[in-house]
Amino acid sequence: MTERDRFPLTTAQKGIGFGQCLDPESPAYWAAEYLELHGALQQVAWQSSVLDVLSSTEALHQRYVRHGTDIWQYAAATWSARLPIHDFSREPDPKAAAERWMHADLQRRVDLTEGPLFSTALLRLAADRHYWYFSAHHLALDGFGFSLLEKRVVRSYADTLAGKNPRPAAAIRLREVSAEEERYRASPAFAIDQQPLQVRDPLAPVIQLNDGHGPALFCVHPADGLAWCYAGLGRYLPHTRIVGLQAPGLTGEDPPNFDAVVSQYLHTIRTLQPDGPYRLLGWSSGGGIAHALAVELQRAGETVSVLALLDSYPADIWHGTAEPTREDALVSMLDELDASPTAPDGRRYDSAELLARLKRPGGSLSMFPDATLWRMSDVAWASMRGYRKARHACLADDLLFFRAQRRSPNAPDHRLWAQYLAGNLECVDIDAGHLGMGQPTSLQQIARVLSTRL
Repeated sequence: MTERDRFPLTTAQKGIGFGQCLDPESPAYWAAEYLELHGALQQVAWQSSVLDVLSSTEALHQRYVRHGTDIWQYAAATWSARLPIHDFSREPDPKAAAERWMHADLQRRVDLTEGPLFSTALLRLAADRHYWYFSAHHLALDGFGFSLLEKRVVRSYADTLAGKNPRPAAAIRLREVSAEEERYRASPAFAIDQQPLQVRDPLAPVIQLNDGHGPALFCVHPADGLAWCYAGLGRYLPHTRIVGLQAPGLTGEDPPNFDAVVSQYLHTIRTLQPDGPYRLLGWSSGGGIAHALAVELQRAGETVSVLALLDSYPADIWHGTAEPTREDALVSMLDELDASPTAPDGRRYDSAELLARLKRPGGSLSMFPDATLWRMSDVAWASMRGYRKARHACLADDLLFFRAQRRSPNAPDHRLWAQYLAGNLECVDIDAGHLGMGQPTSLQQIARVLSTRL
């Protein structure tokens, strides 16, 4: 198995996986059902239906391996299924004998690395009475999964008896399910769902992205004004309180300039956490704000234990360049990792076209009406203009810089921060482009480093 082959457990699987690892001998996570079959049974057809369904059910053929503090899953190199037949018809009490056999099977020790993670058999009680027994580890199937699998077997058997080709099941890969959860946990929907019901305002100036203890990790929004992009950090920093700072202009008045932004955010941070140490993180222009906040906190005599910037550069790189446009602001709001204001034919997208892209089904902002999206673009546009006029002071401390490794030859140099820093400048490369720094794989790399500093 290579690193490319494996993928993480879903949240629903994690508790089960770690529970089994803590007590490898326990059979507690086996689950089983049996289907009672009355009447004449075409054993060959039934056996064929069972084996076809089990062989095509990917979840049954996963393997699980510990790596550091995580458990990963991957598909077994080869897999197969067989349906043994046990005849209890000559027993004094066939039903009791069959039940004893099933209970004994459920006491088997499971090996998550080698498998198998399921067991099945056809139990014969009489010529016209059978039990089809099936058990699976709870990592592979839950109760609903059992019912779906049974329906597939019965439907396949009915098709076979009717002379039809069995209907194939929908092809849903486990890797896709895991990736979909990763996308959800990095999405605005997850950030919203984390909020208590009475305060679920996705555009609020302050959003709690993860519960935890100790000093908070304050995450400053990038140009689009939204801090949801940091929501995925909570999965990898489960014990860290993570607070997102969002642009006040999303729900009220925008501060008039960069210095006013810093002043307002400083007040918010000190209201939420009156004393240090303070831990700050920012992506893109949010990194510049985080740097300015660290300077002000130090001036107030407070300790800043962590200042982390995600591919963020001083405002100097924008001095002398053209003013940003509304189209630039709308592009900053797109989910696409290669988002650009320019169409493939070289024509610049207009605002209406970019708005339509924001509203595509499944997009992180597609839930919002047009008026709210326009408001967001106003905030992003003002944020971009304001940051270009920023003037940075010198920070008497260290800076942890996460650099997007996939970069163009003319991309800015992180060492530009050295002139605004009296401490050490540490650079960690992340396998992503600038717009991919908020993706789950990037956040996992970032969290791995942050966990040693928080």
